[in-house]
Amino acid sequence: MRRGRIFILLGILLIVVLAAVALILPRISPGKQPPGTSPENVPTPVPQTRSVVVLAQPVARGDEIDENHVTTIEVPLDLVPDGSFEKPEEVVDRRARLDLGAGQYLTKDLILNPDDILKPQGSDWALVIDPGKVAFSIPISRLAAVSYAPQAGDHVDVIVTLLMVDLDTDFQTLLPNQTAGVVSPGNVEFQAQAGAAGEVDSSTGLIKGETANLAAQVVGGGKSSLLGRTEIDPVLGQPFYVLPSETQRPRIVSQAILQNVTVLGVGTFEREEDAQAQNQAGTPLEPGAEPPQQPAGQAGAEAGQETASQPVTRPPDVITLIVSPQDAITLNFLLYSGAEMTLALRSAQPDNNEIVPTQPVTLQYLMDTYNIPMPAKLPYGVEPRIDELQAPELPNDTPLPTPVQ
Repeated sequence: MRRGRIFILLGILLIVVLAAVALILPRISPGKQPPGTSPENVPTPVPQTRSVVVLAQPVARGDEIDENHVTTIEVPLDLVPDGSFEKPEEVVDRRARLDLGAGQYLTKDLILNPDDILKPQGSDWALVIDPGKVAFSIPISRLAAVSYAPQAGDHVDVIVTLLMVDLDTDFQTLLPNQTAGVVSPGNVEFQAQAGAAGEVDSSTGLIKGETANLAAQVVGGGKSSLLGRTEIDPVLGQPFYVLPSETQRPRIVSQAILQNVTVLGVGTFEREEDAQAQNQAGTPLEPGAEPPQQPAGQAGAEAGQETASQPVTRPPDVITLIVSPQDAITLNFLLYSGAEMTLALRSAQPDNNEIVPTQPVTLQYLMDTYNIPMPAKLPYGVEPRIDELQAPELPNDTPLPTPVQ
């Protein structure tokens, strides 16, 4: 009996423990659905979405997209196309690559950003040009560029020298004009041509006789036909017709047209492609240097045979200045009009008088300002005869031969 009571008490205790576990377990694990719980009491998960830009109206290929062309819709995350946009302002002012219809998702491969065509960063040299200014290159030589002293960041003046001549206003030709005579038709001597009747003089090419279709003929030409002037000889009192002994001599004038101009660079700017090629070659070239070339006959050298050639360094032939747009047009005109442009290097120290008024220099200015007299006509002179000035030859101006080993 005692053993039966003990088993009964153990059974009751086990039932109480199981009942307690059944009540406590749902509270410890609320996320798990207890057996017998109704599915209607489980909350339904809300699907996550994202805003996507679509076309509200069709656009043609190349059309610019504005805010009226696009709208946004909510799309489940697992259905969002690759390369899509969330905000309309991300696609405004771009252009369609293809003809697109309304409701079309806009993705990166369907629209074109004009900035994508251009080089993203642009030129580094453009960063140092002040707004409203432009860069302009002009040719230089050692004499015209202060012996190549100016470098990037220096300030220079630009001096221009022109040759001026007198022109006929209507003809726009060099004076003096040429004269000629007009011969009326009739029984006269005239140049042989079609329609003329008569015997031709083989030595002169003239015909004596009548012509049926010649109305008039201009006769003249040569040095004797130059338009001269009449002068009265002071001794004889007789008039003479004076002709020029040579063509017109141009008159020289020089003036500083630009002052305190900043130098952007000297020589040819290095391009990104050139820098990459030099890095691949492993030997960077100096600015203005040309890559070494193989001597003739060495192109087919055997493997292992080395050909050494030094890069040829050439002086710069252009200089780039930072000027105003109008000054750039002025320099362009002077460049193509045959004017000579020379640079003058300014001091690096601050100058209160950056722009100094200058006078154009002509022969008359030199004579008056520097008290240069007109040489007197003397009964003696120097020998040999000097008809033109010869500049001294500078040894460094002679090009050096290309070193080849």
